[in-house]
Amino acid sequence: MKGSYRLFRLFGIPVYLHWSFGFIVFYVFYLGHQDDLTLPQTLWMLALVLLMFVCVVLHEYGHALTARRFGVDTRDIILFPIGGVARLKGMPRKPMQELLVAIAGPLVNVGIALGLSPLLFLRSLDEWLHMAGSTERFFHASNLLPALIFVNLMLAVFNMLPAFPMDGGRIFRALLSLRFRRSKATRIASYLGQALAVLLVFYGIWSGGWMLVFIAVFIFFTAGQEYRWVKEEELLDEATVGTLARRDFTLLSFSDPISKAFEPFYQRLEKGFLVADAEGSVSAVLTEKDLLRAMHLQQGEAPVITFASSLLHHLDTSHSLRHALAAFQREDKNVLPVFEQGELVGVLYRQTIRDYLRTVPPGSVKVYSSGDSG
Repeated sequence: MKGSYRLFRLFGIPVYLHWSFGFIVFYVFYLGHQDDLTLPQTLWMLALVLLMFVCVVLHEYGHALTARRFGVDTRDIILFPIGGVARLKGMPRKPMQELLVAIAGPLVNVGIALGLSPLLFLRSLDEWLHMAGSTERFFHASNLLPALIFVNLMLAVFNMLPAFPMDGGRIFRALLSLRFRRSKATRIASYLGQALAVLLVFYGIWSGGWMLVFIAVFIFFTAGQEYRWVKEEELLDEATVGTLARRDFTLLSFSDPISKAFEPFYQRLEKGFLVADAEGSVSAVLTEKDLLRAMHLQQGEAPVITFASSLLHHLDTSHSLRHALAAFQREDKNVLPVFEQGELVGVLYRQTIRDYLRTVPPGSVKVYSSGDSG
């Protein structure tokens, strides 16, 4: 992610620190000034905050490693001032698997607290409660580890709030998905998450907890974004390649001049071209980028083979758009051939999928069988 600095790599998952994390240092010193803490107490507060983020990293690894058990990899873990984010490459589709991935993070914090819990017996209950209610004592050096127990329990409790997309909200969505389709479950969970985020904003303003306000704003907008992503996933699963494939297309050969593509490119808005070899098999494509590069170099009479890109994948009319989008990402092309029962019948452009996602409401898709002409 842009503006992030790599810290280390563990279990094959890199951990990054976002540039904005530096604000947490200024915020800690601001709180120390507000509470009239001494410099040593403020530094211990900073130490506790940094240790808390170590626990946040472990929390995110709990999500990532549990997701791996269900076949979902994690791109990376990024630390922000308001917390950490494990960027999974997907989410398990089965509700109970999603529930386990979501609850794994808070369970890590509970496990840390339980692991440190013998320290509680070093103090009386009155001392522990007094420490929790006093900022000055809470950030004293002798109380650092007991404070860490308290922080981990608070992390677990806070993350279990049913404010989607926080862990509790994801658990709530997973439970709803046992009864409703995923998009409806996400809509309910995201609306509840946004409602709770609004309440947290008001509480944060009232109590002067500006970090809580930032977290609540993040929850509000991320909940809406997650719902839009799930709607897109639903659209990609509902429709097939045959729905969007262009059946009227230009097929080039390696020996054709590049200029043969100019007229269909400008007049018929063909965004890319299939290229057949001498045996008539489609083995390459002339992408929009390739064509524009040829135009820029004024190579209109050059053979297509000069600029064509090799092709590894093709699509079938029965494939879902999710499958097609994954193929586009693997090929890094803007056009792919579409076959039906082994016969070339059309092309599909990456841009066509993007336009489709912007214009078609979920639930209105006609799913074409392999025999439909589209």
